[in-house]
Amino acid sequence: MNTPWGKAESIRNIADGIDFVSTDRHGGFVLSDARMAEMPLELKALSFTCDRFFEEDFAWCAVPLAFPMFFSDEDFRVALETYRGGVRSGWARDNSATFRDADHSGMLRRLEGLLAIMEADCA
Repeated sequence: MNTPWGKAESIRNIADGIDFVSTDRHGGFVLSDARMAEMPLELKALSFTCDRFFEEDFAWCAVPLAFPMFFSDEDFRVALETYRGGVRSGWARDNSATFRDADHSGMLRRLEGLLAIMEADCA
């Protein structure tokens, strides 16, 4: 598989339409067209390549946030903290035109609400 980071050296399937790929330089999540269609606009905006690739440094957090049923609660919490940090610091806004065009404060409130529900279910 070719990726924005080079040829994939390993591919780990997370769920139907969700893979994590690694190359000799970088890696990240790759989504199918069907999974991309299911993802909220605000989270799609995290793809710096404006497509189905979500790199492992920041954009990766969009995938567990969009599809929490395929990840652990801890993965979701770390993804939310990564997203929150990118929104609050302005780093993502400054590095991605698509990120600037989305309502991240609204998405952040919805995701924090989901986290509260998940934590209540675990209590």
